[in-house]
Amino acid sequence: MVAVLGGLVGLTGVVVGVLALLEPFTALGPLAALVNAMGQYLLPLTTLVAAAMALLGILIFSVAQGLWRLERWALSFSLGLLFVAEAALFFYLVPFTYLFFGLLVVFVYLLAVRGHFT
Repeated sequence: MVAVLGGLVGLTGVVVGVLALLEPFTALGPLAALVNAMGQYLLPLTTLVAAAMALLGILIFSVAQGLWRLERWALSFSLGLLFVAEAALFFYLVPFTYLFFGLLVVFVYLLAVRGHFT
């Protein structure tokens, strides 16, 4: 389940990042509307941010494939990333939110199934 969600997040990052990079060349349509809404409401999609988003999407997608194949490096990377996210939420933001508890559940789940990874 974590691999599927990670894959979807990674694929979304790649698509939105590449579309934002190609925005001047796209015709008006639903994909251009998605890029415009993303840039207007979530974060300013400059060229650097769009390229970073596409690269991060590729990285997350590769980690999701590693999780799907139960590879130890993907598990270690995911646990480290989740630990950093949990620490950042706990120390720098309002700690006890739905996001915090959701990430905590995923973290504990990955720790519980670590014996199945090779």
